[in-house]
Parts: sequence; C-alpha cells; structure tokens
Amino acid sequence: MPTKTNAKSSKRQSKKVGHRDEDATVVTIDQTRKAVGADLYAAWYPVGERPTVGVSASREGVNLLGALTEYGETTVLACGGSFTGEVTIRFLEHLQAEFGEKLVVLLDQATYFTAGAVKDFAADEPIELVYFPTGSPDLNPTEEY
Repeated sequence: MPTKTNAKSSKRQSKKVGHRDEDATVVTIDQTRKAVGADLYAAWYPVGERPTVGVSASREGVNLLGALTEYGETTVLACGGSFTGEVTIRFLEHLQAEFGEKLVVLLDQATYFTAGAVKDFAADEPIELVYFPTGSPDLNPTEEY
C-alpha cells in the first residue's frame, strides 16, 4: 500500500546532498549581539592594585546576522528582537537577493537555524543547508569577522 508524503518532504528528499550545484554560491552565516551605549574611559589606578571597571547591566544592543561568501563578499542584517526561525528565513531571502537564488549555506546548529520552518523554506528554494558539527565554531570563517 503506498504511503502518503507531503510535497515539502518529498522535495527535501529529492534535493542533492553533497553534490554542489556549479551555479550555487557558498555562504557561511553566523549571529552576534553587540551591546550599545557602552562608555569608554581612562582612569589611574595605584601601582600593584588590580583595576576594576564597572559593568552596566543594560540589555540594550543589536542582534546581527552576518554572511561571508566563498569570494570574500559580506553582508549583515540587523534584527530587531530575538533570533528566530522567521528571522533566519528573512536573512536567507536577503542572501538570495544579494548573492543569487542558488545558495549552499553553511551554518551552526542553533535552534533558530534548525527550525522546521527554516528547513521547509530551504526545501522550497534552491538552497542547500549544511550544518557544522555541534561545538565547532572554528570551522566557520564568519566567526573571524
């Protein structure tokens, strides 16, 4: 008896994995948060005493998603609020507008990158998602920027 599969599932299975499309651009992506409102100042401290600097408990900052292509091109997208699967999808759309429709995207296994909605979006587009092994930020060249 034949089993039912949804269109997205069968589309995901029909994508080539590990066989890069010649026209696809390879892009690595990563996220970061940058605090805003930090005050820099200089001070004198007695010789032999360890200087202490007060730290603000402020949570003000900006979330950024950044990308680096195999050709050294970069792009950044500022995100209002938390990183989510929806934000990741918006970033993938941004990458397609910047670097072309066909992409091979290398990324870590953060929950907002591995969300079902993100995988479904990629399955419907000429995008191949390749996840780095857990705990291996040294494999992602975007970490350097």
